[in-house]
Amino acid sequence: MITFWIAGALISFAVAVVLVFPLLRGPKEYLPRGEYDAKVYDHQLIEVENDIQRGLITEEETESARIEIQRRLLATPRVGENVQGAEFGNGLRWTVTTLSVLIVSLGSMVIYWQLGAPGLPDTPYASRGDELERVEQSQQIVRMVERLSARLKENPKDAKGWGMLGRSFRVLDRLEESAQAYAKAYELDSKNLDLALDYGEVLVFIEQGYVTPKARSLFETVLAKDTKNFMARFYLGMAFAETTSELPKAIALWEGLVADSPEGSPWLPSLKEHLRQARKATVKSKS
Repeated sequence: MITFWIAGALISFAVAVVLVFPLLRGPKEYLPRGEYDAKVYDHQLIEVENDIQRGLITEEETESARIEIQRRLLATPRVGENVQGAEFGNGLRWTVTTLSVLIVSLGSMVIYWQLGAPGLPDTPYASRGDELERVEQSQQIVRMVERLSARLKENPKDAKGWGMLGRSFRVLDRLEESAQAYAKAYELDSKNLDLALDYGEVLVFIEQGYVTPKARSLFETVLAKDTKNFMARFYLGMAFAETTSELPKAIALWEGLVADSPEGSPWLPSLKEHLRQARKATVKSKS
């Protein structure tokens, strides 16, 4: 960790130096003000002489111009004047440069300290490829959803299409839209038990595990027609477990589900934990 902060400080300092490097350069070599003005006025005197030769100005105008140019020439600062102002400019430049380096370096480190995660391990290259693949798959699903939505606008009575849209939204974790699509599909095909199960499960996911009355009704409908349905028995058991008076029903459903589940089923650990909690709650309610 110390190595990281040292490297970060050095990188920040290097970036700051690059950013403020133009400030470190001295000003371009210009003529002192006095020499520059003298050259300008000398050039103006030459122009006056040229105007006389071409007959553009009179002798009186020539004399007046010469006097004015010579007066300005005498008023120009001599070589060596205004040195104090230049030194002040150099000092100010170095002050600004130093402050800029400190602000950029320390500021970036403070911001990263507040918002960064220096202890977070680097992402392995292989997992990056998996992540890119998931992003690509997600983009493909989004494009499919767009095409499917456009098709359903033309044919809103397509129950199968609404079911596919509900599943697609669920994969994208857009649960509210998934539930809306499933609702339309189930309205068109209420005898489809798979639709009822998917619709009810999405409603449970939206409520983060709470089985709403609508979801409970869907699972009861499925269980009435398919008494061995695993998903309906599990979620209906969750609905029963939400009230103390129906805990025995939940336990009975889940005990039967454990007995019917093949050994090694992926849902068994979660199911057994729910059953344990229900039994514990029953004992507590009796004491």
